[in-house]
Amino acid sequence: MNNKIIILEGPDNTGKDTQQKLIINKLYKNEGLVFQTHHFSNCPFKTKKDHIAYSKKMYTDMFRTIREYCNQEISAIFNRSHIGEAVYSPLYRGYNGDYVFRIEKLFKDSVTTHYIDGKKYVDKILDNVYLIVFVGDKNVIFSRDDKLSFYKDADGVQKEREYFEKAFAKSIIPHKCIIDVTGKNIDEVNRIVMNFLENA
Repeated sequence: MNNKIIILEGPDNTGKDTQQKLIINKLYKNEGLVFQTHHFSNCPFKTKKDHIAYSKKMYTDMFRTIREYCNQEISAIFNRSHIGEAVYSPLYRGYNGDYVFRIEKLFKDSVTTHYIDGKKYVDKILDNVYLIVFVGDKNVIFSRDDKLSFYKDADGVQKEREYFEKAFAKSIIPHKCIIDVTGKNIDEVNRIVMNFLENA
């Protein structure tokens, strides 16, 4: 397949938006890929029941969208996705978000068929998905240059990092990479990202 599905995850302030822009720019120049972009944010529901029901449908639809994109050879970047649900639900919403990994498994053997020069090829859709999780030192992420922060304290950042690392380990997406951005500038992080996308 001549497309890439990229999932970017990690705590706030780890550079996801910046890396998304660089990925789009470089993969268009290098491979001619054009990306559809998706950004998942909080569900507009207060009750656990409604939040879980909505999220299950949303992330199931996300993987259906990925399957359709693979069928049509469309590239996409998902900036935040189901991985975040496995992190933020136990930390802030009071329920276990590991159901998202059951959704992954539903699509484990899902395939797409395409033809090149009359020859039929069958690929598993997850083989075309690339998961990148960014993490960083709790004190660096908490202390922003603009004095603004999404966190109450550095320990909150550390907890999120630990949960993202656990979620990363649980994901069955075969091509995955976790990058510690601590002490690295934007270009250094991007070199790691691009090397992963080109060689995974």
